[in-house]
Amino acid sequence: MAFPSKRFGEKIVLGYTPVWMLIVAVIVKWKLYESYQSNDYISLGLVLISPCLFLPLVLADKDENLLSLHQRYSFKANVFIGILSYLGNHFYTHYFYNVLGMRYTGPLASGFQINQVP
Repeated sequence: MAFPSKRFGEKIVLGYTPVWMLIVAVIVKWKLYESYQSNDYISLGLVLISPCLFLPLVLADKDENLLSLHQRYSFKANVFIGILSYLGNHFYTHYFYNVLGMRYTGPLASGFQINQVP
């Protein structure tokens, strides 16, 4: 049985994956990250995730538009990724910094802490 909504969402992600990988590769290759501050990292993350959030809404075909937002695969996938990201940031940063004793050495703006770790 075919799932057109899932196929559509996966095409969006597959098409965008080389783009964000190229952006990150350029940042690493030219060491642009060395001049980044906390807000730059957050801005980069928001810019990179934006197409995954908005392209499925903008490029939706007529069949996809017949589905309500909460029935679309792309919406469900983004909610799942959001929940998984939150849980990972909440629990794994605590483990990484407090249990393993790691130290954060990058730029840190005040207010960007979860579980008393950056």
